[in-house]
Amino acid sequence: MNNLGKTLSEIFCDKYIIPLYQRNFAWRTDEIQQLLQDAYEAMLKNTSGNYFIGSLVVLKRHNGDFEVIDGQQRLTVISIIAIIFKALSHPVLFYDSRPEVQDFFEVLCNNPDEITRMTSSGLYYLKEACEYIKKAKVKNPDDEREIKLTDAKKDNVSLVDFFMDNVVLIRNEIPEDTDVAAYFEIMNNRGEQLQKHEIIKAQMMDKIRLAGNSRQYDIGKQNQFAKIWNICSQMEIPLHRLFTAKERRKYFGEKYDGFSFASDSQNIGVDLNDGFSIEQILTGDVHIDGSKDENVEEETETEIYTYGTIIDFPNFLMHVIKLYLQIKDIEADVPLNEKDLLSVYDDYGKDIDSMEFIKLLLFCRTVFDRFIVKTTEDTAQEDDRKWILVQPVKYTSNWQFKSSFEGKQGKMLIKALSMLQVTFRTRIYKNWLYEVLTWFYSECFANGDLSSVTADNYLRFLHKYILNYYDDQGYKLCKVSEDEAPTPENSFSQGTGTPHFLLNLIDYLYCCDKPDTYLDSFDFKYWNSVEHHLAQNKAKDGCTYIDNLGNLCLVSKSSNSRLSDRDVKEKVEVYGSGNLGPNRQVIYKMTKEAHWNWDAEQIRNHYNDIVDLLSRRQHLLEGIVGGLNAETQPT
Repeated sequence: MNNLGKTLSEIFCDKYIIPLYQRNFAWRTDEIQQLLQDAYEAMLKNTSGNYFIGSLVVLKRHNGDFEVIDGQQRLTVISIIAIIFKALSHPVLFYDSRPEVQDFFEVLCNNPDEITRMTSSGLYYLKEACEYIKKAKVKNPDDEREIKLTDAKKDNVSLVDFFMDNVVLIRNEIPEDTDVAAYFEIMNNRGEQLQKHEIIKAQMMDKIRLAGNSRQYDIGKQNQFAKIWNICSQMEIPLHRLFTAKERRKYFGEKYDGFSFASDSQNIGVDLNDGFSIEQILTGDVHIDGSKDENVEEETETEIYTYGTIIDFPNFLMHVIKLYLQIKDIEADVPLNEKDLLSVYDDYGKDIDSMEFIKLLLFCRTVFDRFIVKTTEDTAQEDDRKWILVQPVKYTSNWQFKSSFEGKQGKMLIKALSMLQVTFRTRIYKNWLYEVLTWFYSECFANGDLSSVTADNYLRFLHKYILNYYDDQGYKLCKVSEDEAPTPENSFSQGTGTPHFLLNLIDYLYCCDKPDTYLDSFDFKYWNSVEHHLAQNKAKDGCTYIDNLGNLCLVSKSSNSRLSDRDVKEKVEVYGSGNLGPNRQVIYKMTKEAHWNWDAEQIRNHYNDIVDLLSRRQHLLEGIVGGLNAETQPT
């Protein structure tokens, strides 16, 4: 499995046969546009770096041609693009029993204008793809300009050249004796191509050899690696449910509150040609001996549930790779975006020891399970999610999930973590999660004692991260004097452009300032609309304070549509109950006390209160740590 990455120039040096059992070409314009746009953005980022676009599974025939088992759709598209770019002058795809498609590629290479006269119904999507690619444009992410493909370039590198020399496919050759029909059925049942993390898993497993014998695989370690990888990849299921009782005790200790790892080696090697094939890895037919230890009873889980996870496995894998390279003092640019997963591994995979990595992966996933918030249900309804922070607790003959931290401190941790999550809600570039994993590594990895982490220490770390992030944003907030009306010139007035981090932080600081009032009265949700309490259509002519921070709060999109045209009295009376952020609660309370008046004076007063609250941020965050008089040890 070495040297699997092939540039398109290298791919097109060979001949590919599309067998009859493959379905017809079916890619549409959206998929083609995304491929072109992604390649363009990769070029803008690094003109000399490789950009991986997926996998190609092939069987090498006796005459040297490659039979395409999986990846036909993508291979067809890149062939058409290369021909239209005039970077490929001859067909590289050949079809069993589909002469009309074979003729199509001959005509495309030699007489492209004649394509429109080809009338076979089996060519419809191929012709559509050609017409689209000829006219397609890519969009510059900085200024939204649309650029013709032939005009797209950076530093004298054209998109055409980048496409041929830097766009890379992973070409996997399956063994000659593979049952192709069975393999193809596997791929059809999957309904998708090999995923990037599956390719990396296969490459890492390929590196696991017997000590002192590079020509033989270490079966014991390969099995252990595969099982842990497969379990860690199921992000919606708690780790402990997927291990046997024997394995739980092995990796997490008798009480399930620690972490330990020892490599499994059966001292049995197999020749490289007899190692695990790609189809075995794909189907999960690579596993540790599942026989029970007769001296270890299988415990009962007293409460069974799955949870909604805040990140998917490919993006989580990027965090672990970045952390691994940092631990090894390897300077590496590792963006926390799974789109770059293959290119990062291509650059640094040689520096990664497979068994060291799987140990770190299991550790990070254990930390994620116990110390990162999840939701009890993954629903599209913004207000239906309930945040939880739980970990397994072992009893005599059963185990169950309990709060990772009890009391008010545990609730405050959930507030801090969920505030970060709803602010940085996408599954990519989740930098705060990376910092949390790094901190836990420094605190616990060496001794394996996860129970040593206290709520105070964890909360103190999160608050430091929040304060540093706030300072890095460079917000400029100053009070407005009593004889002035708030304006964009004398106050923070960005309206709907107000950063969600700032508005969520205001809610969190209110909670820290008055935990008895707010700790139990609200939960952070994925509120993503900035609401003007004094509605824009209710403002007087010449109003200068409508976009002021003192007139704003975060609500859900559905709430925003209901509230947008209401006056302040109706908002408070009709929508003033339920799960409201503290800032919104304060605004509604002030409105009531002002006898439904909400104008420049009230907005200025609330704005000045917010400025004062933010100025006390360090004092408030430091004061809440240890100040809630609750248990700080994990259960």
